[in-house]
Amino acid sequence: MSENAHTPDLTIARLPADSIKIDQSFVRDVIDDPKDLAIVTAVITASRMLGMNVIAEGVETADHVDLLVKTGCNHLQGYFFSKPIPAEDVPAWVAHFRPAPRTKDSLHPLNILSPILEGHILRVQKFIGALRQENPFPAHVIEKDAEEYCHLGLWLRGEGKQRFGATPQFMRLLTRHERLHQVARVAKLHFDAGDADGAMEQGKLLDMENGLLLAELLAMAGESRDNI
Repeated sequence: MSENAHTPDLTIARLPADSIKIDQSFVRDVIDDPKDLAIVTAVITASRMLGMNVIAEGVETADHVDLLVKTGCNHLQGYFFSKPIPAEDVPAWVAHFRPAPRTKDSLHPLNILSPILEGHILRVQKFIGALRQENPFPAHVIEKDAEEYCHLGLWLRGEGKQRFGATPQFMRLLTRHERLHQVARVAKLHFDAGDADGAMEQGKLLDMENGLLLAELLAMAGESRDNI
């Protein structure tokens, strides 16, 4: 295999898809080859941060399963589970399937929420700074449906929904996140109208609402870890 064949296209954000599949050529040697591990981990992390599912091909051993689960891969495919079988044999396979047990020293999946929240906090601060005319306004704040494709919005509608979507707190969190963008839009309207005082009042409200959102999200994530 040539060196170029081992160079993945990482323009994930531009793909019109909701899932990414990692080729078995990277997965098969992921335990022994540090370059493959770096590539696989990078693709998994990028996909999760963009709210996309990630599927790893070529999973052949329990060690593959354990390592990929630790890095946060949410779909696995390979001979460890089954070789190709006729469609009529699938129900019996499903009935007898048992997931691989996690080793006693297994870690929780790699936490990508921290860098997402750091980016989110900086963006809120930058928006408030823009109301003071200290810097330009950040993108994906006041545009139509911006709450669906901003940093935090992508995570909430992807991995966040998968992890917490069944909890009552999650719907409240989505509502509060949408309110952040609504407050930002009102603040920008005041700013554009030359009403600096009105814009800053909305900026204070934005900062307060964001503090509540962060507290609720971190509490929910903490409860989830405690229940594992």
